[in-house]
Amino acid sequence: MKPFSEWLHEVPGDSQKAYCSFCKCEIIAKFHQLTKHSEAKKHINAIPDQTVPLPLAKLLTNAETNQKSQEYTIKVRNPQSESDTHNGVEEENHKEEESEDGIYIVERIEGQAQRSLNKVISIQAKAMTSTTGYEFETLKITSPKQFIKNVELNRPDKRNAMNTTFWKDIYNCFTKLSVDPDCRVIVLSGAGKMFTAGLDLYENEIFKSLLSSDSQDSSRKSFKILKGIQELQESFNVIEKCPKPVIAAVHNGCIGGGIDMIACCDMRYCTQDAWFQIKEVDIGLAADLGTLQRFPKIIGNDSLYRELAYTGRKFDAEEAKSIGFVSRILPDKNTLLEAAILIAEQIASKSPVAVQGIKVNSVYSRDHGVYQGLEYMATWNSTMLQSEDVGKAVSAAIQKETPVFSKL
Repeated sequence: MKPFSEWLHEVPGDSQKAYCSFCKCEIIAKFHQLTKHSEAKKHINAIPDQTVPLPLAKLLTNAETNQKSQEYTIKVRNPQSESDTHNGVEEENHKEEESEDGIYIVERIEGQAQRSLNKVISIQAKAMTSTTGYEFETLKITSPKQFIKNVELNRPDKRNAMNTTFWKDIYNCFTKLSVDPDCRVIVLSGAGKMFTAGLDLYENEIFKSLLSSDSQDSSRKSFKILKGIQELQESFNVIEKCPKPVIAAVHNGCIGGGIDMIACCDMRYCTQDAWFQIKEVDIGLAADLGTLQRFPKIIGNDSLYRELAYTGRKFDAEEAKSIGFVSRILPDKNTLLEAAILIAEQIASKSPVAVQGIKVNSVYSRDHGVYQGLEYMATWNSTMLQSEDVGKAVSAAIQKETPVFSKL
């Protein structure tokens, strides 16, 4: 019996769909859709002696094979010619193996399809790497794994300094991620040698207003600056308001506005060479984008917080971990990103209803009393306990399987 992947072909002109040559059906080329199709009566009935779900279904739902599903690619051949010898697909030499977990691995060994006729794609990669609509001048958005988005500060030549465009980009990006059903966890990182140098003083509208010699009176100028500050604050507030967990992955320097930004994140990891600085005092102002409000609550040490804010001194990775500002220190940037993505995968495998409920209620409880937080939680769960995810999780636990949760 051929593995399920052998019956899948790319739909010409639509790489988001696959064609099942047994059932004559078009399927959305995403793993949960393929799983449902492989288990469907229509598909099973098309194969007289097929009485159980095909191997791919096990590949997608078996907890012990999750890692293997990331290591191996289900490859689909695109029929380009009617002269192909099997269902429009050129016959080639393949190496087929069935592992102990029932996983079929199809490896291309040779054939002209590699050069022209049969375009090979990975359905898994297509499903996981879509970043349509996430195009920004100062940010680079990628999907390293299913349901995970990596938001990378992308001005490496400027040490990822935050210019006027950045504020619009970060706001629009997280606003979109908040409602994207294909995103469950976000990793925030920086391109180049430094995470971020903070505010770009040369490309900042507020500083331009302060230095300008226009004829506006002080009140009107103040209202203009007030609005500008509030807009910048909201650009970081959306990170905290985003119901999806955000993991900051900091390497090298994280200065000024960088601390404002990562203080909005749920978790913070850094490299051994990372260092941090509440820099605003050195340019004659008090940090106004969240550090003074969030940082002391994160570290739980008001005396040390004031020391760092008043002096603007640097503190390194070890000190950041000792005070609770970061939770993990990794050797280098590559290891850092791997660790962040690994924990993001674990979170993404959980019920999105539960995970988002944890975040929303954690933020609320931080800013309210215990009994207010409990009342809010009770109201929240009076609705959320009715989610299908609860039944799926309980059933999977009884059967010792990994539950697969619907998009949210």
